[in-house]
Amino acid sequence: MPSKESTPRRGCADIWNAFMVRDAKFCGEDEIPFCPSTLTQIPSRLLGYDQIGSIFDSRALVHCYLDDQKFDGSGGLWHSPHDNLKRLKKFAGVITPDFSTYQDMPQALKIFSTYKMRALGYWLTQQGVPVVNNVRWGDPDTYRYSFAGLPANSVLAVGTHGCIKRKENHFRFERGLEKMVEKLTPHTILVYGSTGLPIFQWLREQKVTIVEYPSKISIAMAGRRQCDE
Repeated sequence: MPSKESTPRRGCADIWNAFMVRDAKFCGEDEIPFCPSTLTQIPSRLLGYDQIGSIFDSRALVHCYLDDQKFDGSGGLWHSPHDNLKRLKKFAGVITPDFSTYQDMPQALKIFSTYKMRALGYWLTQQGVPVVNNVRWGDPDTYRYSFAGLPANSVLAVGTHGCIKRKENHFRFERGLEKMVEKLTPHTILVYGSTGLPIFQWLREQKVTIVEYPSKISIAMAGRRQCDE
C-alpha cells in the first residue's frame, strides 16, 4: 500500500502526529504503519520509561511495560515525542510503547493503540533510535491488527507481567503468542516478566531465542526475600 499523505492542511495543527508516518508503508485493512525492528545487539538490561530521568545506563533498552499514565501523559512519548527524543537517544534503544489494549476497551481504541505503537516506533527509527517492536494482542478477533505492521524473521518483544496472573488469561496469551510466531517467525523474543509458561519452553525447542528480563516488582521481591533470609 502506498504511503499516506502526512502533511497537515495549512493552518491546521498536527494533533494526530501525522509527521510520524511520513513515507511509511501501511499494512492490512486497518492501515497500521509498518515499523522495522532495527536493534542489532541484545542488551542485558531493560529500564522503564519512568526511570530514565533518574537512572542512566547507555547499555539499557527502554521499555513502557507500565501503567499508561507513566508514559502517555501530556509530557509522554506520544504527546511530546520531540522533547523525549534527546533522552531516548542516550540509551541502547527502545521497545515500542505498550499502549493499553484491555479486553473491555472498544475495538476502535485497541486498533488506535496498535497504530500508535507502530507509528511512534517508525518515527524513532527515522531519528536513528534502535527499536524493537512490542506486540500486544487479546482474543482472536484482535489478531487482524495486532500482528500488522511488524517485520518477519526479526527480534520482537512481549510483556507477561500482569497479563498472565489469572489462569483464564494463560490460554489467551499462549494462543496469541503461538499465532504471532506462526505469522512472523521471529528468531528472538524479548520477554519482560516470567517465561514460566510451557509455550516458552516449546519455543526454545523450536530454536527461538527467548531472552527473559525480570519485572521491576519481581526484582524488588527477590531483594526482599534475600533480606529476610
